[in-house]
Amino acid sequence: MLTITMKFLFKTLTFISVLTAYFVNICHAFTSPPAIYACKKIVEGVEDGKRHCLTHDVDGNKHHIILKD
Repeated sequence: MLTITMKFLFKTLTFISVLTAYFVNICHAFTSPPAIYACKKIVEGVEDGKRHCLTHDVDGNKHHIILKD
């Protein structure tokens, strides 16, 4: 009896995990990919000493990105 219960539980959990993975893949497909920016100019900040990337997107919006070392 215990092995039948364990088999049923295992099959149920496997089914749930497959459904979860399926729905996560579907939901992820509808999200937009992250933006990729190419730096037009890299400057070093006087106040913080960090490198800053100055660029813009296809809509003309300016972006100021602090780069990691």
